[in-house]
Amino acid sequence: MNILVIGAGVSGLTTAICLREAGFNVVIVADRFAPNLTSIVAGGLWEWPPAVCGRHGSPRSLERSKDWCMTTYNKFKKIHTEFGSEKTGIYLRDGYFYFKDVLENRPADLHKMNELKDKVDGFERGLHIVKKTIDLNFQGGIKDAYKHMAPMTNTDVYMNWLLQYVKDIGCEIIQEKITVNVVQNEQELLSRFNARAIVNCAGLGSIATTGDSSMYPVRGALVRVKNLGKVVKDAHCISHEESSLNEQDIIFIVPRGDDLVVLGGLTQQDQWGTDLSLEVPIIRQMYDGCLEFLPELKELPLDEKEPVRTGLRPLTSENVCVERVLNTHIFYNYGHGGSGVTLSWGCSQEIVQLVQQMLCEEANPVALHSSKIDSNKQTVFVLHDMFLSKTDFRHICSDNRNLVLLCSRRGLSEVVPSQYQYLSIVQIVEPYNLQNLFQTYQQIKTDYKLLDDNCRIVTNDEYSVLLTAQLREALNLPGDRQR
Repeated sequence: MNILVIGAGVSGLTTAICLREAGFNVVIVADRFAPNLTSIVAGGLWEWPPAVCGRHGSPRSLERSKDWCMTTYNKFKKIHTEFGSEKTGIYLRDGYFYFKDVLENRPADLHKMNELKDKVDGFERGLHIVKKTIDLNFQGGIKDAYKHMAPMTNTDVYMNWLLQYVKDIGCEIIQEKITVNVVQNEQELLSRFNARAIVNCAGLGSIATTGDSSMYPVRGALVRVKNLGKVVKDAHCISHEESSLNEQDIIFIVPRGDDLVVLGGLTQQDQWGTDLSLEVPIIRQMYDGCLEFLPELKELPLDEKEPVRTGLRPLTSENVCVERVLNTHIFYNYGHGGSGVTLSWGCSQEIVQLVQQMLCEEANPVALHSSKIDSNKQTVFVLHDMFLSKTDFRHICSDNRNLVLLCSRRGLSEVVPSQYQYLSIVQIVEPYNLQNLFQTYQQIKTDYKLLDDNCRIVTNDEYSVLLTAQLREALNLPGDRQR
């Protein structure tokens, strides 16, 4: 049996490799491959989250990302040692990070530095590390800085290496665009590709394949200059100041391989257009800011073949989505924003663990009954069928409550994946009718030894209101509609 991976960007290919090396047969289905991918546009600088050009609105996503990025950090060092830079596009260089106040006056940046300093190689802090050509009075003054070894990826080379590697280890590749919702069409996809599981790594294509309504693009752009004489050997970064009225004050200077340097910092939410050039004022401002900060750049000519490269980073309101769709054979690995390369190996390894966990559960389902629901707590059954789910399960979920979703397959496809974490059980009920809902409720009650007087049934789905009332009446249970 196969594992179906949808998408051939950095997340898709890395996931395929990790699954194959864990002993699974892998089929990769994608409509585009390198060089026609967002992953090619990535700046390719490994960073401890949150990244200079990234954002993390979800504490859970941020904390998980710290483990994911270290898995990638160590994997990049191993790949570099085994295969070298020329073949893989991975370079181990110093990254410099500058600040306009001492870090003791910037609690978030101080916390980030203290987290990473003992985990990375070559950490050093202080203005003595700043190169002499850098003007310490830049944009009001540089007051603090630190550096460490940071893997940097020439994604043009790296993505081709990944693609060749998945072929070499025996992954099957099919060029095709999958646009159907994977939850609603799970059985058809599993049957067609003779698959045991589906892993969605479709980037922005996940809007179609998952129905995730919280997803949006973050537009990024890089100016590309030739690194004549290899004058730029390290990366240099300044993050956006939250208090700044200037949309473009990021400094992002990263050598790309041996021959190019990419200059950037653009992060524009919900912008789908990719037709940007140096004639666009914000791109010119980005370029000029980098040249002002690092004067050596002024002598480097633009890459005449592609002076500006633009891409759309995939992000969700809860940031990275690495989840199993409960009670299905579907897994999600998307929404990495500008950190796809940095998080790639960590997220992929977690997908392998989730797939293996699913197989263990299926092999021994009885052993896991006691771990999902605490019969001493109140259990709330949420019914959902038709509309996009507006329920924020975190407001229903509590330490004293189990949460069970009874839904149609269509209803499950309308639940934003970031909500899965709050659910104890998801049970797909099809056909979605009173008789099957009644039987499913009774089965769960029996399996977990629940008492009727400690259960409630609720909904906020218009199509489930009548069914909810009928089910409560049949069971003689109290309850109200969630809004």
